[in-house]
Amino acid sequence: MRTAILASDDGAVHCDADALWVRPPEPMLQHAVRQHPEADIVSQVSYGSHWNRAFKKWGFVLNTGFILFRKTPRVLGMVDSFMAVNQTKFEQGILNNYLLKLGCAWNQTQDNHTETMTVGRCGNLTVLLLPNWQVARVWRPHNNLTIFHPDLNRTKLSEIQSMGLC
Repeated sequence: MRTAILASDDGAVHCDADALWVRPPEPMLQHAVRQHPEADIVSQVSYGSHWNRAFKKWGFVLNTGFILFRKTPRVLGMVDSFMAVNQTKFEQGILNNYLLKLGCAWNQTQDNHTETMTVGRCGNLTVLLLPNWQVARVWRPHNNLTIFHPDLNRTKLSEIQSMGLC
C-alpha cells in the first residue's frame, strides 16, 4: 500500500473485487476532498461488524472494501505503524483497531440514514465517512449511488444480476 500511495498524485484507492462500480468513483472522491481537503482517509462505512471493538464504541466501522488513503505524511506514518500491529490478519480490523487506539471524535452520529459526510478526528488523522447513499452495502436505488458493495452472505448473485450490475 505504501508503494501505491507514494506512486500516486494524491493517494491510493483500495476497492474489493465485490464492490461494484455503478458509476466512476472519481467525481464522488474529488467532491469529498474538495469539501474536506484536510481528510487523510475517505471511507465506506459498515454497520454489521458487531464483533469489532470499534463497532461497539462507534456504532460502525470503516469498511476497507472501498477506501481512499490520501498521500499525506500522516497516512504514510499510519501505514508504517501497521507493520507493528499484530491484532488481526484482516486489514479492516487492523485499521479500525488502530484508529480506536488513537481515540476518535466524530462531528455527528453516523448511522445507516446519515445524509452527509461524517468527519472524524482520530489522533492526528482526519477521517471522512461517505454516506450510504453514495457507497452502500444494501441495494437502494438512488440517483447518486456510486459503489454497491453487497454483503454477499445476504445478497444472492441472482439479485445482483437482476439489478443489471453483472
